[in-house]
Amino acid sequence: MPAGDQTYTAQWEINQYTVTYEGGGSDGGTSPVDQTVDYNTDITLGDSTFTRTGYTFDTWDCGQEGSTYTVTDNVTCAAQWDANEYTLNFDSAGGSSVNAISQDYDTAITEPAGPTREGYTFTGWDKTIPDTMPAGDQTYTAQWEINQYTLSFDSAGGSTVKSITQDYDTDVTAPKSPTRKGYTFTGWDTDLPENMPAGDQTYTAQWDANEYTVSFDSAGGSAINSITQDYDTAITAPV
Repeated sequence: MPAGDQTYTAQWEINQYTVTYEGGGSDGGTSPVDQTVDYNTDITLGDSTFTRTGYTFDTWDCGQEGSTYTVTDNVTCAAQWDANEYTLNFDSAGGSSVNAISQDYDTAITEPAGPTREGYTFTGWDKTIPDTMPAGDQTYTAQWEINQYTLSFDSAGGSTVKSITQDYDTDVTAPKSPTRKGYTFTGWDTDLPENMPAGDQTYTAQWDANEYTVSFDSAGGSAINSITQDYDTAITAPV
């Protein structure tokens, strides 16, 4: 004990705490960045340096509301993310329209019904549509296989006419007309197309019966009128 009253003043060293920033998710970006801060210091929670595929940074979650945080202990601030929306576009390449699909990244995709196109069969898209929304807009182009169709000819008793089978919309060359004893071919029941239509067709021959004459030479006897009538019709013998 000294020979007199004394006063002693406490000396303090302010504690420091660590603020750890975590990106979150399996694709959270770089390692957490630690920040050492004195006790009771207010820090401003700014933008994130982290990146995450398919997401946009929203805010930090440090367990307090607001854009500032008062440091009183070690704390981990976790990045909060908003999923980005992306669009799958469909180019039907001349077929029926297919609506685009717009939805959040990594959500399940329902593949649209295939388009239709006159004279063609849809065989798929130029690349596989993913099961979930990718991290970026995409365009898919329809692939088509041209159909073949057949024009058949019913000669309706005349000579055979071979059918024509070829690709849709290609030039059609009219076949040689059929023949039929006692008849003249006048055409088909409908006009033949210049190009192959999108569907099988049957054309039926149209005929006009020929008219013929039976003449009678009476060899010095009374005259007998000739008989003129259509082929294959019944004849009444003259007197």
